Amino acid sequence: EWRTEAMSAPEDAEKQSSSRIDTGGGWYTGDNFDKDMTAGGLAVWTLQNLYERAAQEDEGTSGFLDGYSNLNIPESDSDYPDILEECRYELDFMAKMKVQQNEPAWGDYAGLYYHALEGIGFTANQPDYDHEYHAAYAVQPPSFAATLNYAACAAQGARLWAQFDPDYAAELLQSAADAYEAYRQYYYPPDLTGTTHPDGWLCVKETLNPQSLYAPESLTDGDFEVRDDAYWAACELYISAKEMNADLAAQSYLKDLSDYKNAFQTPSRITGGGNENTDGSLTLFNQGNTAANGSLSLLLHDTLIPAEQAKVLRSSVVDAADAFMETQAHQGYGIPYIYDGEAYYEPTSLPTEIGLFGYEYDSNARVLSNLIAMAYAYDLTGNTAYLSGVSTGMDYLFGCNPLAFSFITGYGSYHAENPSHGYWLNEVDPALPKAPDGIIVSGPNAWATDPYIRALGFVPGEPEQVSQRCYADSTGAHSVNAASLSSNAALAWIVSFLQDAANEEHSFVMGDVNADGEYSVADAVLLHKWLLTLPDAELADWRAADFSGDGKIDYYAQELKENT
Repeated sequence: EWRTEAMSAPEDAEKQSSSRIDTGGGWYTGDNFDKDMTAGGLAVWTLQNLYERAAQEDEGTSGFLDGYSNLNIPESDSDYPDILEECRYELDFMAKMKVQQNEPAWGDYAGLYYHALEGIGFTANQPDYDHEYHAAYAVQPPSFAATLNYAACAAQGARLWAQFDPDYAAELLQSAADAYEAYRQYYYPPDLTGTTHPDGWLCVKETLNPQSLYAPESLTDGDFEVRDDAYWAACELYISAKEMNADLAAQSYLKDLSDYKNAFQTPSRITGGGNENTDGSLTLFNQGNTAANGSLSLLLHDTLIPAEQAKVLRSSVVDAADAFMETQAHQGYGIPYIYDGEAYYEPTSLPTEIGLFGYEYDSNARVLSNLIAMAYAYDLTGNTAYLSGVSTGMDYLFGCNPLAFSFITGYGSYHAENPSHGYWLNEVDPALPKAPDGIIVSGPNAWATDPYIRALGFVPGEPEQVSQRCYADSTGAHSVNAASLSSNAALAWIVSFLQDAANEEHSFVMGDVNADGEYSVADAVLLHKWLLTLPDAELADWRAADFSGDGKIDYYAQELKENT
């Protein structure tokens, strides 16, 4: 059968298997020991993008050299950057998920990639690690999303590995191109005609397609729009093809990416998989919406695209950051995220009459993605208001919120300790591992459905319930306290950015507008000459005159200049 019935034990899997594949290596998603191509793909891209952004600076990658990582990656004893080796571990697993021609069930779709591995034969959140040795994994069917995630991440990794391991880089680029071609070969638009699911809830017909190459709601996070993933993959392939001297292929990828509806843009609102707001969730990117990933990669290589498109891209990034800053400025606690849509429904877990209004699942990941937009806006403009916005957003995550609670383990006097996770089960049994410091949890959301948080009195759909309070720190509170790959990769991105920015910001002395290393009367004279618009009165570093830290030369100084 295309999809087997639910299997409850390894022996059931053995009876119902069509074949076996090697799935060793790679990263578990976190709370259930599954390995998901889209969760892993977004995490790989985020970490590789972190490295690639740093590589734009002369000494930017020095903190990632082997044995010395500003992310404290424990791997060592090789000639390669630690962060790239960590990503390689996942990329090599993802490569194993390719459908082969001789596979009895899915060989007709050879070249696509299986969507995920689903662990069976063990119970989540139980102190039993036998699954590591004895339980079976069911391979979910191939999907366009999984295939394009691999194509994008492998192409991105190819150019990063080119200077360290040319053979591996060439292998990555070729496999990425092959995956993209497989998507082109098998692509078909989904059937989005409305219908009723056998369980009674409304869905689209593609959900019930037994040979669907999408990721339907009945299997995993629903995502019937993959053209954003295709755009992302085309962006990464174009950049790497240009940089690795495959110009003929590059032109084909440039045409494909240019045809996308939001090409060379980073909209502040996205729709589709993982979003409940039909008018667009205020989120830069997430697991189901990856177009911004491609655009941000292009931003780091904007000399490779036409000048007009590069201008549009830079403007779009700043516009998105401004939208997040505007939201942040009008919200208590400085969170750059809000749910402002109509009521939404979760028919697979709640009665269809219960409408939810409030934060979507994994709200903390949405905060982090929006902070990444602000960080890039700071890179583009040098305006420290964006840097302050990133810092303010992190303040929310570290405890400036209605709960006075840090959503990051080990940081803050009152912080998360028990993320919903398949391995860190110290809360269940003190003899089992405790979560290490530095893990961010998914955070508050209106979809508070697990038994633990319901027992605390949270009621899904309760109109008076405040989203930011819909949270509990327990391994059993999986709807609000999960620890995902992608959100923790985004946390690493932002922490690395703030470390770099802190070093940069401390490279000047406040008030030292002539950049001679000290604040003296000479700086005051120069500032007054500049205010009077005298010839040759140029500030060497205007940020030194930004005493209030609002991203501008102080208001009184600007006003004086305008009135002179």
